[in-house]
Amino acid sequence: MASKRGLALLAVVTGVVVIAAVMSKREHGPAPDQLTGPYLPELLGQANEIERVVIRTATGRVTLQRADGAWLINEKGGYPAATERVRELVLGLARLQRVEAKTSNPVLYEKLGLRDVTENGARSTLVQLLGADDASLATIVLGNRKTSPIDPGKVQLYVRIPGDAQTWLVEGALPAARETLDWIDRRLLDLTPNQIHSVEVRHPDGEVLRVVRATPDATDLMLADLEPDEEVESAFVVNDVVNSLARLNLDDVRRLEQPDLSAGVRSEVRVETFGGLRVEATVARLEDETVVSLNAVAGAPHAGTEGMEKTDVDAGKQDAAEHARRLNRRWDGWLFVIGDDQLGDVLVRRSDLLRSKQELSDHAAKAGLEETR
Repeated sequence: MASKRGLALLAVVTGVVVIAAVMSKREHGPAPDQLTGPYLPELLGQANEIERVVIRTATGRVTLQRADGAWLINEKGGYPAATERVRELVLGLARLQRVEAKTSNPVLYEKLGLRDVTENGARSTLVQLLGADDASLATIVLGNRKTSPIDPGKVQLYVRIPGDAQTWLVEGALPAARETLDWIDRRLLDLTPNQIHSVEVRHPDGEVLRVVRATPDATDLMLADLEPDEEVESAFVVNDVVNSLARLNLDDVRRLEQPDLSAGVRSEVRVETFGGLRVEATVARLEDETVVSLNAVAGAPHAGTEGMEKTDVDAGKQDAAEHARRLNRRWDGWLFVIGDDQLGDVLVRRSDLLRSKQELSDHAAKAGLEETR
């Protein structure tokens, strides 16, 4: 009898232990077969179904909407998003790989940067991928990130799914974009310095500055209409006009709703490429910001390109007409806010590029002294 009671008691104890082990596994992490592989395994097959991407942080929201094969930013009035960056986000999320299961205790979310974005001071990013009729395809909370110790081209970051307490360390290639402007291609001109044949700057008082590159392979530009008694300070200051123009980045975009640009102090800039593209820009100071309106026009190639087939000077190996259409699709209906610190390097005057009379006098005196030795 005692033996039977002992066996029964042992069976009960064993059952309790088994149940406790199962419960412990549920409470302390996923099953072993869930420790590796894609974090969002179904997303890759749904990538083409995504119609809207919503990115939320504690300080704001960005909505990327697909329309006619392009991605637009709702919070910027439908301005085009950087398509490649959206693609990097979607594919990056779909290809995230599990590295290690982490805590399932919400008290520790703050340490991982995974608090809910609705909480004040949260450092997390909530990404929602939506299909037709706003059907949810995936939702993920992104937390702290660091460079992968295995592959410097990737990052490791903490993630979780809303409604699931389990957090994970995952690895993949994922853009860090969070704010609205992070999703805009901020480069204003789709041109490189060597593509530019000439730049003309017309100031509000009528003064005109024009710099010219003789041929596509010429190292330096020249100041046009140089008088006999004038001398440029250096080739660097002349080249910097074009170099600064080519690297202009917009700070913001505004809908062009028929503002009176003539009400502000205006400058006109005209850029001509060797391939025949002409860009016309109006720069105006409106209230507390400087805005630029842009228009592209196709023309004939300039001298210096005869006999050349499509090359880098032809604006991305496209003819001038096609390039102009592409630029105008992005520019039409928009004003671009540009920082004065950037424009100051473009809207220069002739006197900014020339040696002063005192410098010329000193130079002449020094040259004369050298001749007498």
